This record gives sequence, C-alpha cells and structure tokens, in this order.
Amino acid sequence: MKWIADLIGKIYRWFWETVMQRREPYTFQLTRMMIAHGVFFWIFMLAIQGFLFWHLFHLNSALAVCLCVAGLAFSVWLIDHLIDYAREHPENWPD
Repeated sequence: MKWIADLIGKIYRWFWETVMQRREPYTFQLTRMMIAHGVFFWIFMLAIQGFLFWHLFHLNSALAVCLCVAGLAFSVWLIDHLIDYAREHPENWPD
C-alpha cells in the first residue's frame, strides 16, 4: 500500500508545481490551519469525507464512483501527511 501513498504524493507534487505554479506545497499552510483551527478544520475535513462516502453509494455513474473513491483516497493520504508533517516539524508551531 506504500506505492499508493507514493503515487498520490507524486500527483500532489505535480499538481502544485505544474498546474498551480507554486514553489511550496499546501502542506505547511494546511498544517498551520489544522493546528490553529483544530475543531473547525476536522469538522470541515470529515464533512467532505462524509459527503464523498455518502455519494459513493448513491450515484449511478461509474466515473462519479471512481472520483469519489479517488477523493476519499486523497483525503486519507492528506490527513496522514499533515499529521506527519506537524510531528516532523515541531519548531514551526508555537506551543
């Protein structure tokens, strides 16, 4: 399953470097939001996941189901990535 996380990471990097033309990823910004607005950030993230999960079983299109699964896989990877980033860089976050 590590290869899936690596693939999602490469797509994420390609998206913010090539498509969005940014030098830095959204990781730092989203981690800062996660730490500063913990409850509201998690409510928002879980609401997105709940929306995707609910739609997964209520859609008739195979493309829509694939997009929901891709969105859920990305959100699971992103949450794990943000938590790891916060743990690996404690000097960025005030106590």
